[in-house]
Amino acid sequence: MIIAVAAVAILFNTFFAKKLPLIEGTILIIHVFGFFGILIPLWALAPRQPAKAVFTEVTNAYSLPSQGVACLVGIIGPMYSLIGPDSAVHMAEEIKDASRVLPLGMMWTLILNGVTGFVMVITFAFCIGDLESAISPHYSYA
Repeated sequence: MIIAVAAVAILFNTFFAKKLPLIEGTILIIHVFGFFGILIPLWALAPRQPAKAVFTEVTNAYSLPSQGVACLVGIIGPMYSLIGPDSAVHMAEEIKDASRVLPLGMMWTLILNGVTGFVMVITFAFCIGDLESAISPHYSYA
């Protein structure tokens, strides 16, 4: 899989670099439709937890030494969404009016992804159902 991804990246950057804006626009459209394609069925069809359970109950399902350690382990995944703007800094010399455009792009990226991520996290928290059955492995080979 890694070799396939690297090969696609090499081929794209070698032969199709001028198509990058088209690909980025397409990915944006897929991202927006995917967001609503996941969110709307969850809102309409998923069982819901009461708000008290979502906002007041904390579960340390893996018996970590403390709630602090459990929190830090759980924050690793979401943390990566905040380091993405760093990649834009490395391309700053290729951007016209980079001192204005780059900070605006970085801030709007964080704001939009933060808002949509927050909506998705709250939706998942309300729709997860029984936590024990959600984290237990299900092996069904029918």
